[in-house]
Parts: sequence; C-alpha cells; structure tokens
Amino acid sequence: MFCNFDYFKQGWARYEFNLTCTRDHNLKFGNNRTVIIFNALAKKFDKNDEPIKNFLALMCNQGDNKNRFIAQIQDEIDKVKQDPERRNGFMKYELNLMDAKIEAREEGMAKAKREDIKKLIDSLYELNIKPEIIKQKVMEKYDLTDNAYDKFLE
Repeated sequence: MFCNFDYFKQGWARYEFNLTCTRDHNLKFGNNRTVIIFNALAKKFDKNDEPIKNFLALMCNQGDNKNRFIAQIQDEIDKVKQDPERRNGFMKYELNLMDAKIEAREEGMAKAKREDIKKLIDSLYELNIKPEIIKQKVMEKYDLTDNAYDKFLE
C-alpha cells in the first residue's frame, strides 16, 4: 500500500506488519501474509528502502529524472495527460469520486437529522408534554408529514 501521508508518524519509508493475535503476540496466524505500507513523506530510509526511495519522492512531485525507472513513470504520466481519451476517463473518475463524497455527506447529514428528531421526540415525551403537541411542533419545525412523523415512533 502506498500512502502520501505518514499514518504512523514515525517518519519511516516502510511499515511492515505480520498477522498476530491481539491477545498473545507469540501466536501467529501462520499464512505468511505481510502488510507493507510505504510512506511518501518518509524521512528515515534504511538500506532495504533505497530501491523505493525515488518512487516515494515522485509521489510528492519530487521525482529524480536521472533514475531510469522514475523517468519511465514520468513519461507514462505525460502520455496519459496528453491522451484526450485517457484524460477524460481520469476526469470522469475524479468527478465520480466527488459525487460519491457529496452523496455520502448528504446521507450522513440526513441520518444525523433523523437521529436528532428522534432524540427530540424522546426528550419531549420524558418531559410529559402531550403527544399531540409534540407531534404538531415537530411536524412544523421539521416540515414532516403524518407518516414521516409516525416512523419516528416505531
């Protein structure tokens, strides 16, 4: 996994994790799986990190064109940027991501509003306010129909 931020705040180029039991770290899962996270903002590199160092720098727009591998990647990036079809595909992908974020935010806000209405109704019932007054005021305040209000009572 490649990250353009240092999730663990150690400054290391590579974080390597093996699956172990959370209660007994001597108990291994035994499938030889390892999760490696590369940190593009790394400040500390050991000898095993040298091969990836230039790539991590490229992720931060600090690529070294002298490195053949990095030069190939930058050439490919330039080709993608110049190809209208690929560029349009990338732009469509970015727009889809933005739409998904907006939709998720709206869903979250709607859920929070529903939870707030439910809490308000519960609180007003605890204050022994007449149910018909609670219904009238909540419906007015939140512009709810009878059916929408009744769903909060279920």
